[in-house]
Formats: sequence, C-alpha cells, structure tokens
Amino acid sequence: MLFRVDGRLAGFALLNGWPASGIAVDRAIAEFFVLRKYRRTGLGTRAALHLIGSRLGTWEIAVARCNRPASRFWESVVRGAAGYACEEREGDGARWSGPIWRLTPERASGPMAHPRIAEGRHP
Repeated sequence: MLFRVDGRLAGFALLNGWPASGIAVDRAIAEFFVLRKYRRTGLGTRAALHLIGSRLGTWEIAVARCNRPASRFWESVVRGAAGYACEEREGDGARWSGPIWRLTPERASGPMAHPRIAEGRHP
C-alpha cells in the first residue's frame, strides 16, 4: 500500500503472513514507512488504521525492541483500531525480540458487527 499526499508519495506499508509470535495470523505488518516531512501529521496513523480496517482478520504488528519511536506509534494505533481486541505480548527473544501486538476481530452480533460487511463489501 502506498500513501500519498496531494499526489506525492508519502510512505508505504508491506504486509505478509509471518507471525513474530509463532501463532498463525491472517496478516502482519512487515514494513511501514512514512517520509520524515509527513511524520507527526497524523498521516501514518490514518494510513495504518485504514489498512487494518480495510481487511478483516487477525493481525500482528511486531516492533524491534530498539525502535522506541515505532513502539510508541504502534501502541497508539492499536488503541484506535475499532472493532478489534488487542493483546500485547513480548517476543520470545529467539523468534522476535520486542513488543508484538495481536489484533483480533471482536465478536459482535447483527449486520453492524463490522461496517464493511454491513455495507456489503467483503475482504
């Protein structure tokens, strides 16, 4: 996914299915980058929430222990991920070293359980 501002490239996200926790996921954030001039403008948060909200399933976001700014960013993002329950865990040090956030769709009843499904769009 590419992020653009006024038609200009501002960042990107790469997804894969590799779970840093070792527990199966539907999607994982492999790489996430926002150009410096667009950082702290809300673009990264909006892009991340759009990405997660546009694809149902269990997500995992793992951040290297040494990347404190990214940890703060993702901690803020996962708190705003509507429709998902969030579990934070620590990597085991062998497979991954650092925080891992797992986002699992919340169980709700009725057609409004997830807005995309209620609108007739599916992943």
